Amino acid sequence: MSLADDERAQTVQIGAILLLGTLVVSLSVYQVTSVPGQNADTEFTHNQQAQTQLREVRNAISETVATGQGRSATVALGTRYRDRIVAVNPAPPSGTLETVDLGSLTIANAAPVGEGGTANETGDFGDGSKK
Repeated sequence: MSLADDERAQTVQIGAILLLGTLVVSLSVYQVTSVPGQNADTEFTHNQQAQTQLREVRNAISETVATGQGRSATVALGTRYRDRIVAVNPAPPSGTLETVDLGSLTIANAAPVGEGGTANETGDFGDGSKK
């Protein structure tokens, strides 16, 4: 019996290939449609938390200015996505939040402008002289 005369069916192998192809397509559709929506929910929740935490930072800065006592505040800069067995998540977040010395600001060649009393009012803040 030669290979050319062999007439056995290959239904098991074809069925397995079709089943595997269907599984891959199903997982791809899940990754493209469901995962971004779930991640958007997670990111929205994190955005709300970050806004609250940044308000705490603002309050800590204001309190430090008023009292002279330093206070710390925590801000989560990234979110953790839910664990998935099959689908792929974005890379883990990373980042830093820091303050820097602002330095000094010089305004040169500025003159108060305006009509009527406005120039007098801005002159109080410009160089201290009333024009």
